[in-house]
Amino acid sequence: MDRAVCPLFNIESRDATMRNMKIALLLASAFAIPLALAQPKLPDGEGKEVVERLCLKCHGPENFVNKKYTKDGWDEVIYSMQSRGLTGTDQEFETIARYCARYLGKSETKVNVNRATAKELESALRLPSDQAEAIVRYRGEKGEFHAWQEVAKVPGVDSQKIEENKDRLTF
Repeated sequence: MDRAVCPLFNIESRDATMRNMKIALLLASAFAIPLALAQPKLPDGEGKEVVERLCLKCHGPENFVNKKYTKDGWDEVIYSMQSRGLTGTDQEFETIARYCARYLGKSETKVNVNRATAKELESALRLPSDQAEAIVRYRGEKGEFHAWQEVAKVPGVDSQKIEENKDRLTF
C-alpha cells in the first residue's frame, strides 16, 4: 500500500489533513473572537434581563439595537412575536416594550422645562395634566429650574417620572 506524504509537513496525508483542519479551526477561532466582541450589546437598564430571557432565545441583539420604535411600535412587535410563538406574561411583555422604547427607541426631542407650556410638558414627559400644570405654576412662583432634581421636588409631581425623563430636560 502506497503512503502519500505531505511535502510541507513531511507527514502522511491523513495526518496532514488533520493538521490542516486544526489550523483552519484555529484561524477561524482567531477571527471569530473579534467578531463576537463587535456584536452590539443591549444597554443596561430595567427590563434588560426579561428581554434577554425571552427575546434572545430567537434573536440576536442586532435585531433590537437597529430598530427605533416608540412604545406603541414595540407593542406591535411583541404582539407579532406572540402570534409566532413568543410566550410570557402580560407584565413581561409590558416590561419588554418599556425597556426597548426607553433604551432603544427613537430619540425624543428635549424640552426646555423653563419655557415649555403645561401642554408641552404633559406631552413631552408623558405627565398627567395636573402635574404638568404644577411644574408651570411652581416655575412662575419660584423662578427657573437649574437641574432635574429641582423639578422632581415640585409638590404633586411624580419624581420618578421626572428622573426617568431627566436626559430629555433642558434648562
